[in-house]
Amino acid sequence: MKNKKLKKNKIETILEVDIKPYKSRRSIEQNAALWFLLTKLSEAINGSKDKTSVEETYCLMLEEANVASEFILAPKEVEDSLRRNFRAISFKGTRNVETKDGRTKEFNIYQCYIGSSKYNTKEMYQLIINTLQKLDDNGVRDSEVEAFRRKYEK
Repeated sequence: MKNKKLKKNKIETILEVDIKPYKSRRSIEQNAALWFLLTKLSEAINGSKDKTSVEETYCLMLEEANVASEFILAPKEVEDSLRRNFRAISFKGTRNVETKDGRTKEFNIYQCYIGSSKYNTKEMYQLIINTLQKLDDNGVRDSEVEAFRRKYEK
């Protein structure tokens, strides 16, 4: 759309607007593929495909992919808040910290990931490839996984 005429005594400015459909930085198809493969991997590694096991597998794959994460030292009571604010968190241990008043308090160490929702299609592709490799390492070769392997390992 172009606007070429304006009222008298105004500076004429030509504007051009380009409207097009929003395009995600990663595809819905990639997202579905990743979570399907993570569920399969969780079943192979943990013997379970419940939400907690799949989340743990997701953290494992993010860690192996060496994606950006933050280590946070926090009291245990903060864990629920961390889970609400990060896509995935992984408990890494505890540390005793001396407080200002000289007492010692135990804190948990969490590795927090922003998550794959912020990835572009290339980054998601690499995470899927890494997950396929981990499935291969664990001997998971059913027809569904092999269909994804043919699609993504070109």
